[in-house]
Amino acid sequence: MNRYKSRDLLNEIISVPFLDLKAQHHQIYNEVDDRITDVITNTAFILGKHVEEFEERFAEAQGAKYCIGVSSGTDALHVALLALGIGPGDKVIVPVNTFVATAEAVSLCGAEPVFVDCDEYYNMDVQKLRDLLNNSGIEGFRNLGIGSQRSEVRGQRAEIRSRRSEVRSQQPQSRDQ
Repeated sequence: MNRYKSRDLLNEIISVPFLDLKAQHHQIYNEVDDRITDVITNTAFILGKHVEEFEERFAEAQGAKYCIGVSSGTDALHVALLALGIGPGDKVIVPVNTFVATAEAVSLCGAEPVFVDCDEYYNMDVQKLRDLLNNSGIEGFRNLGIGSQRSEVRGQRAEIRSRRSEVRSQQPQSRDQ
């Protein structure tokens, strides 16, 4: 094989199409085009029947009673934190290698993001989380979803609740209670 033939072979190997979006889009072109045309024709860019339909269908698909369509992942995190009652004076633990929107959503609620480093799989490092909770004076936290190591985090959460209950039971009751 001469030098030029090997170069042609290499070009053939490199030009393998990984994802053919045109072929995928072709299968649903008319449906997508009809929907986009309807949105533009009716100037239904915000809210409206399409959003309501999406919310209903998505809630049904998830087995949920409700769904709220939002404009971005940042808004989704912000709304979720507000629904949990997160606000000024709260601290929310987030992974250190997250997108800025994670910490921004916490800040938008008036809470303080607290960063925990990640393990070799880029998940929040459970041991570092444990160390933070044991050494920082944080009394408790709400688990907002910590991926593959959720069971270890839940165990840590139970330990914190137990310690909090112990401390509270040893404190004298105020007259107002």
